[in-house]
Amino acid sequence: MVNFDSEPQGWSYDPATASIVLCDGNLYAYRMYLNRQAVNGETLDLVVADILTKAGLTSDQFDVTTLSSIIVQGYPVARLTDAKSVLQMLTTAYFFDLVETDFKLKAVLRGGNTSVTIPESDLGISESNGQSFELQTVVAQQHDIYRDISVVYADPALDYQQGKQFRRRHSRVVKTKNQSILELSLT
Repeated sequence: MVNFDSEPQGWSYDPATASIVLCDGNLYAYRMYLNRQAVNGETLDLVVADILTKAGLTSDQFDVTTLSSIIVQGYPVARLTDAKSVLQMLTTAYFFDLVETDFKLKAVLRGGNTSVTIPESDLGISESNGQSFELQTVVAQQHDIYRDISVVYADPALDYQQGKQFRRRHSRVVKTKNQSILELSLT
């Protein structure tokens, strides 16, 4: 780094932060960051493991290896909060769940193959007083499903300014809207 007393109005490149430090001659230093958008990111398994470790779990109490192929561009935690709240945003954005199996917390990606099919006869449904009970499929009302949804996020391509994606479902009846704000850096 440059000693500003000996070299007023000087500048220096700082390789540790990939920035240029400038002096205006009045002993005020300014830092100009370079290459702010060239972020490699971190794999989701390391991000989730870090959160779980900070919550007090040891590495033998969880398995998040299925998340190793997903890259997280950035995830700031701006306020003091519990681990569940921090993880909820990640599960929403990256479509995975944390489930407990054999006293171990495991990450499972949504939309994978079915591992087991449970027959209806094994669900504990029995006859009572000669009446049989059947499972009923419940379909959501059209009014309960949003017509418009917006997702607001930090966009690294726009210097981490707010980005917004919008999608509309075609419906003549429904007028409801929803907006999700993800405090994540998404591309």
